[in-house]
Amino acid sequence: MSGVVDAELERTIRDAYAAFAEGDIESVRELFHEDVIYSLFEFETVEVLEIAEAPRGVLIVLRYRGRGKASGAPVDVPMAHVLEYRDGRVARLAWYGTRDEAAEAAGLQP
Repeated sequence: MSGVVDAELERTIRDAYAAFAEGDIESVRELFHEDVIYSLFEFETVEVLEIAEAPRGVLIVLRYRGRGKASGAPVDVPMAHVLEYRDGRVARLAWYGTRDEAAEAAGLQP
C-alpha cells in the first residue's frame, strides 16, 4: 500500500536521483538543508522504482547498479530511503535495506 505523492514533489525527487546518478552532486545539494543527515555511495546508475508519500516522510524505493571500485565486481543493490522534508527541502535521508523496513519507518502499512 502506498500514498499518492504530489506531482511536483515526485518530479523534484526523480530529477534529484537522476542528477545523483550522473554525478551532479551540486544539483542534489540544492535540495537538501545545510544540516541534512545522509550518506553517499558511487554507482553507475540509480533507478527510482517507487515514490510514496507517508505520514512520517516520503518513501523512495530504488536500485543502485555499478561495479566495486577496487574489485570491479558487479553491484546491484536494492535500497529504500525515507526523506523527511522541512521548508520544502530534505532535512533527513534515512537508508533501509528493504522496502518493508522503510515503509514501516515512514508510517505506511505493509
